[in-house]
Amino acid sequence: MSLIYILSLSLPRPQYKIVNPKVKLGIKKTTSDAADDMLWLDMDSIFGPDCYLAKVEWTKEGDALIAQILDRRQKKLALVMFDAVSGARTTLHMEEAIDDKSWVNLNDAFRVLNYIPRDKLRFLWASEADGFRHLYVRETNLSDPSSGSQEVVRVTGPGEFIVDDVVGIDIEKKLVYYLGTSPGKWLNKQLFRASLESSGGDLECLTPDDGIHACKVDVKAGIFVDSVSTINKPTTVTLNSLDSGKASLDIHDAGAEDDRVAKMNLQPPTFHTFPSTDKKVTLQSAIYLPDESTYGPGPYPCIVATYGGPHVQYVCNTWGMMTADLRTQYLCENVSQVYFCIAFYCFNDSFPYHLTFRALL
Repeated sequence: MSLIYILSLSLPRPQYKIVNPKVKLGIKKTTSDAADDMLWLDMDSIFGPDCYLAKVEWTKEGDALIAQILDRRQKKLALVMFDAVSGARTTLHMEEAIDDKSWVNLNDAFRVLNYIPRDKLRFLWASEADGFRHLYVRETNLSDPSSGSQEVVRVTGPGEFIVDDVVGIDIEKKLVYYLGTSPGKWLNKQLFRASLESSGGDLECLTPDDGIHACKVDVKAGIFVDSVSTINKPTTVTLNSLDSGKASLDIHDAGAEDDRVAKMNLQPPTFHTFPSTDKKVTLQSAIYLPDESTYGPGPYPCIVATYGGPHVQYVCNTWGMMTADLRTQYLCENVSQVYFCIAFYCFNDSFPYHLTFRALL
């Protein structure tokens, strides 16, 4: 006999003019249960008590906390350090929106590169200061932090491409590995390697094949696992060398191992571009058409699906979200013989576009 236990949790719906919850950050000694052993850290004097505590991490030395705090309107992001003993706060960097209509997007690119207590902190930082997310090396003088952080190296850009995710740092060789796009190839995401010491240096693409790549990098072992698919090919997974980028081991091939792929014979969409009304932005689209040999040359009834964000780039060169979108494939050719042309468009707050365009959402 099996028993099912149901836990009911009632959460009040936020009401108009109700005060927002306030967040606190503190450090508690694990060797004591005394209430006065809790060290509460001062966040309120940055943007006031109504703010977002976005990210918190310890320094490697364990002597300080580093936090990212976002103001309520998401116009400013403070990178601050709290001393673990005294609670003293040091502002390492202040990121601000590029104009009144835009905002600061959070990301996971922050990495400590070199930390000397009470002397300096050098770190990797991602910013959309020029409209596209690029990487910078910045440094704060901890003995005199009043002047804020200084840009040491611009790692990527300028240019119309983005850094999507930092996946590895080689401190010894001064290299960073990241997933992102390249100019004119918005539909793909690939693995790149860049120097942390030379501004605007050449970016090396380690996964030159088209598609959406998801990579796990092991810098010490000199290898990475690459999972990639395109609209024409389901996911394959390989083990690759960081030196050459070439595959040394085939791990998985979804198209070969799952016989449903061949049986369903899903037809990929075709990609198209068109200009925005002000001619300043090239927009991406994907078109799914019924089988002309079965349903004739058209014209077909058309369903238009638009996606305006946040963040996700819907139109991209991948199998799972595009070709294997079974709802869309069903609408194109279903058993009732009611078939449609399906058009997907990515608008506004999708990361390939300049921040000022996304801010129009």
